[in-house]
Amino acid sequence: MLQLLMPNSLTAPITKSQFKLGLDCIQKLQHTRNRLPQVSQENEMLRLLAEGGSAVEALIRATEPGRFIGGFKDAALAESSEAIADALNAAAAGKTTSLYEVTIAHGGFLARIDLLRIRPEAIDLVEIKSKSVEGVGGQVDQEEFRKQKGGIRAEWMAYIQDLAFQRELLIRYLAEIGQQTGVSIRQAVRPRLLLVNKLGVATPATALNRANYRSTYQQNARGIHATVDFIGQEADRSLLVEVPMEDMVAVLIKDAGSDVIGFKGLGIADCMQAMKGIVDSDQWPDARQSLGKTCKSCEFRVRTGLESGFDKCWENTGGCSQHHLLTTILLSEKQFAQALLDAGTKAGVLDIAEESIKDTQRKQYESIQRSSPLVTRSFANDPMGQLFGTIPEGPVYFIDFETAAYPIPSRVGGHPNEQIPFQFEGHRIPSPTAGLETRVQLDGFLDLEQPSPHRAFIDGLKSQVGDSGPIFHWHNFENTILRKIRGALEKSPEPGDEARMAFIDALTGSVGQTKGRLIDLLPIAKSAFYHPDMAGSYSIKKVVPIAWGIPAIRDHFILGHGATSDPSHYSGTKDPYDGLPSPPRSILEAVGGIETYRTLVEAEEDEGPGALRNGGMAMLAYHYVRMFGGADDPDIVGQFRQYCRLDSAAMVMVYALMRDQLSAWSKFRE
Repeated sequence: MLQLLMPNSLTAPITKSQFKLGLDCIQKLQHTRNRLPQVSQENEMLRLLAEGGSAVEALIRATEPGRFIGGFKDAALAESSEAIADALNAAAAGKTTSLYEVTIAHGGFLARIDLLRIRPEAIDLVEIKSKSVEGVGGQVDQEEFRKQKGGIRAEWMAYIQDLAFQRELLIRYLAEIGQQTGVSIRQAVRPRLLLVNKLGVATPATALNRANYRSTYQQNARGIHATVDFIGQEADRSLLVEVPMEDMVAVLIKDAGSDVIGFKGLGIADCMQAMKGIVDSDQWPDARQSLGKTCKSCEFRVRTGLESGFDKCWENTGGCSQHHLLTTILLSEKQFAQALLDAGTKAGVLDIAEESIKDTQRKQYESIQRSSPLVTRSFANDPMGQLFGTIPEGPVYFIDFETAAYPIPSRVGGHPNEQIPFQFEGHRIPSPTAGLETRVQLDGFLDLEQPSPHRAFIDGLKSQVGDSGPIFHWHNFENTILRKIRGALEKSPEPGDEARMAFIDALTGSVGQTKGRLIDLLPIAKSAFYHPDMAGSYSIKKVVPIAWGIPAIRDHFILGHGATSDPSHYSGTKDPYDGLPSPPRSILEAVGGIETYRTLVEAEEDEGPGALRNGGMAMLAYHYVRMFGGADDPDIVGQFRQYCRLDSAAMVMVYALMRDQLSAWSKFRE
């Protein structure tokens, strides 16, 4: 009988997540090994709520029973070693064994494998992801993963690098077993991705609800341990698809796809060797070799007060204030390289050569140059015309949606990752020129219980915005969601859906119409103005503070504002969001406390929907309610209402800024 020997004790091995970081940026590997804080630090509860991967894994384990190990420490290594030995012995006797979350270590590397299926004829190395792909008849076209001109598409690269690393490590691990035992292990290692099938449909047995899935979490020494178990009667894999990845992994065996100096052009095995040499010697490349415009989104660029890996690379960017080089709108690689060469890591927007400034960057550049907010002459001369085209009569609306998506649908008949519109809030002013004191807060809509509230959502929206009047929103999110709802109604029509689809067409525009009632404020803002405090971003979270800083606007939203038809008021210092309370204790406890929440909030730099402070947090809180309860908790319900209403009120503030204030700003030479 085959018996495995434990590997030698390892000191700080390179894990698969660290290896992927190293392929992306060698400085990130150094930062993570030094345990510097990062925005994306793994939090099982956040993964459970925001990504849905745990529910996918629960469904897989229910359809393919096996032994679950879990953990990383020596006990996990020992139990994994024993389980693999037992499975190899069973395979020699003609049996197949499935092992979940086994941990293997060899030669200074360590990986936890999602699913190791040891068959008599082969060993399947399966990486489980909640990402979706079209699987027709259980098959996925390999072109899904390839670039048109060869190589691997960027959206799949990290997953396949992960698989290639695990494959190489497992082959080495099994080879050592063979040497230790004298038994030849002949099975080939076959890398697989187990993904969610976009074409799959949730059944009563697989839909995400508390009758089919049980969610639990607890605090421990490593943080939050969160799990999901399938407790339904009969799971099936109609929502899942397993994809052979031998051809894609073979590409990375030759070239791992890294742009890091020292790894570029090397295959996975050579990258592992080179990376281990750096880690073992503790001799790290000069950080300046790693700097690039992608540093703007570095996960080690953490909030003030924490030790920042980003600042270590950039030699502390504080001297450049908010006008650092990386705040430049649509910065090109050529502009970046030249400014860095000319001015070093303290380079700011004005260190970019003026002759290289693009039209899209011109307002920002000139605004910082003048130390003044700028407005384009065309907008300053005719703000109402620029906002509306033809100025309408009657009411003007401001609407914000909140939606959620999950890889395992909660709606029977639903497809993976379909958007669930669970909330909208809005405001109305009686005419385009009406004062802010005349605004009306709409009743809004919130449904935290129904798995498919889209018809009630549309009915509520129609009753509150009527059949006429422009509707402002920020970014194209609301337009996209309405079109998705229309598609769902068209696919499975019910009585009344024809009128609902006609209403949606009136909002979004339809074939033969130039446009509908919806007006996206974001592109208008981008063409109209720039304020130095926006730090290169047109996220509404960067624009609202500009409006909030103007007493003529802020005074209409603070306590005692006098808008009798809008009972809400705000008290933030920098912006109205500052005055909002933290989420309820139950949600804070689940996500890991107030610091985790604040890190998530401050990390958001999108231009999309708002949230329990932002869209991601709203979705997270929605999933918390769906999986743990709390739909009738007045604190939770109240915060959903309060936060989304502020997202709508924020648009009213920005509208007032654009309508009433910009004309007085310095004019931009167009």
